[in-house]
Amino acid sequence: MSVLSRAVPPERRTALSIGRLADGGRRVTVIAAGLAVWSSFTLLCGTATRYGWFALARMGLGVGEASLSPSAYSLIADLFRRSRVALAISVYSAAIYIGSGLSNIA
Repeated sequence: MSVLSRAVPPERRTALSIGRLADGGRRVTVIAAGLAVWSSFTLLCGTATRYGWFALARMGLGVGEASLSPSAYSLIADLFRRSRVALAISVYSAAIYIGSGLSNIA
């Protein structure tokens, strides 16, 4: 199993439970906690000296990453009128590809 794919199973397992937590609680807090976990495990990925530690850090990174989308979708649905929610989610979803494209320019 590649190192990149090690982040996927934990992300899939936690996305549903984090989505439920985001729907029932404060989404901004869930997003902030998820970004803190995501950032911490990104730091650990950069400092890992062995493959095993790196794989564990990638799994933790997946858990932190899983907190963003469910919370963001729920927050977007509350912030925009029903007729504009699809556009808002489309812009949010397109941002990763726009950012990736712009990163190749610099």
